[in-house]
Amino acid sequence: MNYQKAMGYWVYVLRCKGDRLYTGYTSNLQQRYVLHLAGQGAKYTRSFKPIEMVQAWCTGESKSVAMQVEAYIKKLSREQKIRLIQQPDALVDLFELKAGACGVDLTRF
Repeated sequence: MNYQKAMGYWVYVLRCKGDRLYTGYTSNLQQRYVLHLAGQGAKYTRSFKPIEMVQAWCTGESKSVAMQVEAYIKKLSREQKIRLIQQPDALVDLFELKAGACGVDLTRF
């Protein structure tokens, strides 16, 4: 099953080279991750290659909600982002998102 299309939009965090964190949103989580790995994703991930996807949240069918969540995460300090990765339900509660990775095993990425 293609979870990415079935679930709508996603906000995700990648751990990149140099232990840097990158946050983005997409309507197709797997395809976007593959593009990042191939150097065809964001300018940032062309410079700092992704190592792994560390967290992802389903935002439903609303692109605007995904963009709001992404903007919220990008404003956080590194320490706050790490806490959010470790405790993803905090974001779920704040934005009323679907818990966890919505059936997608992040270890596949």
